[in-house]
Amino acid sequence: MSLINTDDLVNNLADLRVNGPVGVIGPKAREVFALLAQKWNPHRESAAQCTYEQIEDLTSLEGKKRYYDLLILLPGVLDRVHQVEERYQKIVTLAQTLRPDGQIVLMVVDLGNLGLMERRWDDGVEIIEQITKPVTVDWIGGVRHHSDPGEKTAILTRSEILLSFTAAGLMVKEEPLRRKNTDPSVGLQRFVACFGLYSQYSSGQLYDALLGLSEEYKAFVLSYISPDMQVLELASGSGRFSIHLLEKGAQVTGIEIDTGMLNQARIKLSHWLKKGQLELIHGDIRRFDLKRQFDFAFLSGEALNQISEVEDRYLAFQSISTHLKPGARLLIVTDNPGWYLQMGYRRTRTRSRQLPDGNLLKMTEERTYDPIGMHQMTAEQYFVSSKQTCFQLINPIQTGIILPNEIRLQAHLTGFRLVEQYGNYQREELLPSSPRAIYILEKS
Repeated sequence: MSLINTDDLVNNLADLRVNGPVGVIGPKAREVFALLAQKWNPHRESAAQCTYEQIEDLTSLEGKKRYYDLLILLPGVLDRVHQVEERYQKIVTLAQTLRPDGQIVLMVVDLGNLGLMERRWDDGVEIIEQITKPVTVDWIGGVRHHSDPGEKTAILTRSEILLSFTAAGLMVKEEPLRRKNTDPSVGLQRFVACFGLYSQYSSGQLYDALLGLSEEYKAFVLSYISPDMQVLELASGSGRFSIHLLEKGAQVTGIEIDTGMLNQARIKLSHWLKKGQLELIHGDIRRFDLKRQFDFAFLSGEALNQISEVEDRYLAFQSISTHLKPGARLLIVTDNPGWYLQMGYRRTRTRSRQLPDGNLLKMTEERTYDPIGMHQMTAEQYFVSSKQTCFQLINPIQTGIILPNEIRLQAHLTGFRLVEQYGNYQREELLPSSPRAIYILEKS
């Protein structure tokens, strides 16, 4: 907060419309409000009492219940709260002080400046970049450690903020990355929220052809399965893993949104469908109602990441939770985002597979990572060749970046508790260098 110029804060807030009571919360609240009052209306000095150092100062007014048209949280408020569940509760508390048409504005230092870098411009060109205050970023723990002993602040990601707003009954009406700074030493990200919800969804393609199932992966998942267990397989695809669950003796219900994959599964697993051991349902894992509960749920591969928006992932967790018995478990296997965020924001890989019809399928995948929007932008180029012909397809998709803090908060909000967390199929600790991020959640 000490590196953020007060004028920068005011420039990022001056365009907000103000009709009623305003509350500003943060270390520079009084100074920021005084400047804002002059910009909004030179005669609003009487409202200056609505400034608070911390959220508790606003919510603990004895005998007074004040409702606001606008609440502004400055940097240095929520990032001092280290537990993601507690940060969410503070947003809920603030939402309860809003008028029906009120807004909450949250300002954070954007993730491109987690190291608190000082930059110098020469005629608009950045020519030097220097870390002014050494900071160690811990993506897995969700905190940054500062040079002062024992000092740490939370990493507030877009995913966490949007999820917290959504769960509190709010929607983000506007969330630009503001760049109006007169001295742009630190970038500021602004979120404006009010009551409501929105959503978006996307799904993957050609999954079976390019992603194999390792023996370690199969063994890990099947270690949680016992004969006659009622298993809910989420985003079951073409049934490539369903068959292993069935062979273990489980009763399997698969949900898949892609009709092409679902038709492949019905052909491939027709024997199990006839036996009555398998049920395949065309549905959306964000919104489904089977009117029964299961012993175990499995969300495989990159299916969760394919739900690109955190609010939609929240809907999925809610739907899954209602379909699990008390004590039932949900297993989630994803790539570890801490690894690729630490290694850099761009990667390219090429894979090839021999298809059953003799054709050769090659895919070049270039991913860029946006730690501000918490998205992966993937440009996938497919090339299929045979003796007679070839064709090429370029498929741009957007998927989500899911950090451990999001999983913890999703669990907290939807009636789960995180009971196991691993970095590989050998059940070793989840570290920034781990290849996988594996979570086992238990229904309360």
